[in-house]
Amino acid sequence: MKKAKLSIINLILITFTTIMLIAGLIIGVLVFSNWFDFADDTLTEISTRFDRDVYSIVEFYMENHWTGSMEDWEGLSNHLDLMVKDRNSMAVLVDKNTGELIANSINMDNQLTFGNGTSRPILIGDMGYPALTKAYNSYKDSNLKTHKLTNINSTFYIKISEYKDKGFEWLIITAIPDSQVTTTINETILFTILSVVAAMGLAIIVYYALIRKLTKPLYNLVAITERFAGGDFSLRVPVFRYDEIGLLTRAFNSMADTIYGLVNHLEDKVKERTLELEKANEDLEDNRNHL
Repeated sequence: MKKAKLSIINLILITFTTIMLIAGLIIGVLVFSNWFDFADDTLTEISTRFDRDVYSIVEFYMENHWTGSMEDWEGLSNHLDLMVKDRNSMAVLVDKNTGELIANSINMDNQLTFGNGTSRPILIGDMGYPALTKAYNSYKDSNLKTHKLTNINSTFYIKISEYKDKGFEWLIITAIPDSQVTTTINETILFTILSVVAAMGLAIIVYYALIRKLTKPLYNLVAITERFAGGDFSLRVPVFRYDEIGLLTRAFNSMADTIYGLVNHLEDKVKERTLELEKANEDLEDNRNHL
């Protein structure tokens, strides 16, 4: 079974491409890992600042606008809504002990009204945000104030702070989706991957063209060597370079000159011996005739 021939150009190109891919993979893992670490640190910092801002809003409202009327609950929710409207986030106030909803930034009523006219307070578990419920329960169980939890298809960075004033014991729960940062990072990663692929493709094309140019004299040498082996001893390879291939070319030309000289000398000797043999035959024939 004949083995498939692999030219030196293809071998070098495959080696180069493999090295490029391995290097790109290693660099990509390191860079992308750093990006996601950066995103996590950034979101944690944003979550902390957001929690402080919401706490300040609640504190300001309670000190300057709270009168104890029913309108105050709605006013507190409106302040939270204005606070988070442009942040793609949410803020919720719940009773620390019961989990009853006090105020929120998502325009949800604090009371659940039934068809018979009765109502009850909405609990944090009724809101439809499992991540908030889990964070609240974790805080109640272990006083854990910082959480990174998945809610349906999003991951939320959640902070919990206690607020105590005017006889109330509330928990301020703030939640920021990771899409605030990861969307930009994912777009950057996609752009980077496409740029790297394009750069690698261009590098391979340039490298292939360069290798073709560098090895062209070698292929010329091979072609002339094959013709030389077929008996055309007059062929020589033009020398255009002074690198290793040029050195090999000059060595071939020197060898070709030597072989050419030896072959011509041998032909001259053969002609000389042939003439001598013909002369000897003629002399022999003359001697026979004289006898």
